[in-house]
Amino acid sequence: MDWFLSVDPILLSFIAALFIFLLVVFVMLLFSRTEIKELKYRYDSLIDYFSDGESIDLLQACVDMLRELDFDRRVKEKDISELYNLLSGCIQKVAILRYNAFNDVGSDLSYSIALLDDDDNGVVISGLYGREISTTYAKPIESGRSQYILTSEEEESILLARKKHIGRSYYDGGQDKGEDV
Repeated sequence: MDWFLSVDPILLSFIAALFIFLLVVFVMLLFSRTEIKELKYRYDSLIDYFSDGESIDLLQACVDMLRELDFDRRVKEKDISELYNLLSGCIQKVAILRYNAFNDVGSDLSYSIALLDDDDNGVVISGLYGREISTTYAKPIESGRSQYILTSEEEESILLARKKHIGRSYYDGGQDKGEDV
């Protein structure tokens, strides 16, 4: 016992820590062994089930099917991307504003129609209805603006159209791509 008390306390602490470490490793080894036994049992069960040699063929068929599905997915993503690019140039934002262009005519027979694509390019068409004459105008729109002077009704119909978006984007989870102005 005297010998034990004469040993350096740091050495004793080191030996105790080493003993605890070995104990933890031993416990982990026991758990690993049981896990390996379970995996081996499952593996043996699978091999027994496919004992006639079909397991390799079945696995190869699954791999081939996964490759084919991945190829089909990539083709469909490319097709969707092409369609999205094509649709962005189609009319997606539409607004109609009816109003009285002249004081002597009622029933809001005049109108302005804004037809815009995804980039706010398109046309605004205005029809002015009067008792003596009716006139229709069309003005091109690029990025929400026109090189021609717009009436307040035409500007309002463009703003209304920019707030509406009848198309849907495939890349934003189906949310409307239109933005509030």
